[in-house]
Amino acid sequence: MLKDRKGVSAIVGVIVLLASLMICAIVFSQLSSQAKAVAQQNNDTAALNFIDQTITTGYSALNMFIIAAIVMAAGFILALLIAWGRSGTGGV
Repeated sequence: MLKDRKGVSAIVGVIVLLASLMICAIVFSQLSSQAKAVAQQNNDTAALNFIDQTITTGYSALNMFIIAAIVMAAGFILALLIAWGRSGTGGV
């Protein structure tokens, strides 16, 4: 049984964050393609420019959140290795 509840909650937090990011990326891509198709049908260049800027900004924000999740996972792995080193048994 895992003794460190904070570690378990950190793992669950990272998993939930990554799953949420994947769902957000799928929804964002679908909505952006639909909005772009409507703007193209209406021949609205201002809307197309706005949608392109929004897509660029949205994917940049998603990339930053993905980097944050990777840093959290790396921090957890590092903490796990430090805990294993302190225990001296080589295992949890």
